[in-house]
Order: sequence, then C-alpha cells, then structure tokens
Amino acid sequence: MEKGAFENLLRRSKKEPDKCIAHSDYVSWGYLDGKQVVYDCPCNGASRYEKLFWDSRYIIEKYFQNRTKKISETARREETISKNISDSLEKIKNS
Repeated sequence: MEKGAFENLLRRSKKEPDKCIAHSDYVSWGYLDGKQVVYDCPCNGASRYEKLFWDSRYIIEKYFQNRTKKISETARREETISKNISDSLEKIKNS
C-alpha cells in the first residue's frame, strides 16, 4: 500500500461501514465483470455470478466444447498450411 492508504481505509470504514470493511490482514481480491471483488467479503457481492455460472453450467460447458473444437480445427488447418509452405520452400531451395 502507498503511504497513508491504510489510514484512509480505516477512516472510510468508519464513515461507510456497509461499503468499506477494514481488515487487519491482507485480503485477496480480483475483478469480475469489471468490478472489484474481495474474496470472502461479508457482502457476498459475487454470489450473483456464482448463481449465474451454476445455473448456466450446461450451456457454458457446451460453449467451451464448441470453442475448443473450433480452435483445434483452426490449429490443424494452420499446421497443414505451415507444412505445405515449408515443403514448398524446401523444394525451391533444392532446385
């Protein structure tokens, strides 16, 4: 933390106890849908995403299966193109 940041956090937690909770330890956090999420936060702000992912798990699974298939097909095509180019260059080199 920058100098004074923790003190500002403590002041803010006293002014806005529902929005800012001061911890004596470090907290883990990340971004979800562009919003900062603190793991194990009492507000449980990420629960709507958990519900969305759980309720949509079969659709999400199919989505990833289809994406993986398309990515694999593209990789195979590019590998074939690359091999054809290498073979052609080798023929030109040897002629």
